[in-house]
Amino acid sequence: MASWLRWTLLSVAIFALILVPFLLFGEQVEAWTEDFVHQATDRPLLVGTVLGSLLAVDILAPIPSSLVSTASGFTLGFWRGTLASTLGMVVSCVVGYWLGARLGRPAAARLVGESELARLERLSPRLGDWVIVVSRPVPMLAEAAVLFAGLGRMPFPRFMLLSTLSNLGISATYAAVGAFSATVNSFLLAFAGSVLLPAVAMYLARGKSETEAPMDAATEARMDATQLQVMNSRLRQWFQKHYEFRVIEKQLRRHNIDLRGKVVLDAGCGSGYSTEVISEMFRPGEVWAFDLMPQQIELARQRGLDAHLFVGDIAAIEQPDAKFDAVFTFGVFHHVPEWPRALSEVYRVLKPGGVLLGGEIKKEPALGFEWEAFAVDVEEAGFRLVESQKIYLGYFYSFVAVKPE
Repeated sequence: MASWLRWTLLSVAIFALILVPFLLFGEQVEAWTEDFVHQATDRPLLVGTVLGSLLAVDILAPIPSSLVSTASGFTLGFWRGTLASTLGMVVSCVVGYWLGARLGRPAAARLVGESELARLERLSPRLGDWVIVVSRPVPMLAEAAVLFAGLGRMPFPRFMLLSTLSNLGISATYAAVGAFSATVNSFLLAFAGSVLLPAVAMYLARGKSETEAPMDAATEARMDATQLQVMNSRLRQWFQKHYEFRVIEKQLRRHNIDLRGKVVLDAGCGSGYSTEVISEMFRPGEVWAFDLMPQQIELARQRGLDAHLFVGDIAAIEQPDAKFDAVFTFGVFHHVPEWPRALSEVYRVLKPGGVLLGGEIKKEPALGFEWEAFAVDVEEAGFRLVESQKIYLGYFYSFVAVKPE
């Protein structure tokens, strides 16, 4: 059986373990929780104990966690509600990690094999942190991520740090909604809260990766495949469209740059999703797009885009000088060992007055990339860096650079 099929079966089994109780008992548990909160508002100790206990078993039981956390704030007040909710979530994470490591791993080893589990362990330092943080406020994904953290033997102290900080942010948000009867989009606030605190911890811990042993070529290739799946995921696309592109849109408006009817290039277009958003959002007259990976261009073609698609290299763009009014890039340059050469190529194909738009990560020690050095190289390539803005809590920079007239 192919490895991808074995992993699919394992994922289906884990999600079924989480989903089936919700389908069978979710409505009853939610109704009981609401009745309990209404009847026991005058007994805060009992309420705190029960609500915290409900969250503690949330890893496998069909607990409406957002309702419970909000009820904690409503009945206990902000501070005590936050404490009760956080403690319950932390216990749930510990239980889930233990279940994944002690009970789930032997079963998973029989299904996917020890070699595949070892690969999951090697992927954990690169992807595990963000998976834990981003999934915490999302039903089912939160529980699945915790179980997979145990399966992959994510270092327990790091798991506890990130999950606890995420839980604290989520609990504080929902407790505030309950305590102050706020009429806001609590999920988006909870999502922001779940990311804020652990993101700081992740940033402070990034320097440790510089001392890690280098990976062999086979492991690197498998990790590239996993990164490709992440880049093409719906979650990544949602954030790109509703966050990154919105930031760029505001930056263009601030600098009175209008791309309607213009000729634009999406350099490193991936599966073509960014190209599609560029066409919809900025209404250019002509769109060109390329990616280094043929399989990505094939996916882009399947979208039926009104764009000229081709396989290409940003360090050697096969287009004439001064052809484009704008070039978009999203996290492309840090993958190019000689990014100054790539910047020179982008400069060459831009018309005078053209703009380079997009985003880059702050730092990638494994690739020797740092934003500060890159920003200097942007200027040395001939551009004028008119704006750079930190997004994703400083992990990413959105920028606008102009080729002088």
